[in-house]
Amino acid sequence: MLFKQHTKEEQASSLSHFLPNGRVFAKKFTYGSNLFQFVMGLACELYRVEEKMNMIAFEHDINETTQFINEWESAVGIPNDCLTSSGTLEERRTAILVMLSKMNVTTVQDFIDLADEFGVTVTIAAGADVGLFPLPFPFIFFSTPKEARFTMVIDFPTTLEVFPLTFPIPFGDGIIGVIKCLFNHVKPANVQIIYTS
Repeated sequence: MLFKQHTKEEQASSLSHFLPNGRVFAKKFTYGSNLFQFVMGLACELYRVEEKMNMIAFEHDINETTQFINEWESAVGIPNDCLTSSGTLEERRTAILVMLSKMNVTTVQDFIDLADEFGVTVTIAAGADVGLFPLPFPFIFFSTPKEARFTMVIDFPTTLEVFPLTFPIPFGDGIIGVIKCLFNHVKPANVQIIYTS
């Protein structure tokens, strides 16, 4: 809790202290008097304000938010070509964190860290490293040394489904497709990406 939550009675006492002294305000601390009940009504609103302030402060933490998840997604541009606003709450929070902190990638390690946010390990090699003899499999050829220099070769781990299969069997790219989409959006304009898996 970021702000100390005062009780309604504490709020009422605080408000009563701001009232002047004298015969008109003599009953400002007397529980049950009309004046105290009026002050208590105001105190209830102050109590609600503090409660709302604490809720907003708590909900601004992306790792904790539930009520502001839609606002967070809207603020970072989700849904987009790569990420949707569907999935579990934890997946939606991860997507928001990715959009906030990991979309400024510049180095190979940044790309690896971006995939790691989704729990996927990737290996990245420079095109110049895989386009030279002896050629690793699969063979990748480049028409010019410049093309090789501005190419990233990205390999995703492959998992082979063996019996017994778990149901439902996931089809399609799934999270790998999301990561490929993000990589294509954040790569420098002069760089091409080749996916080997």
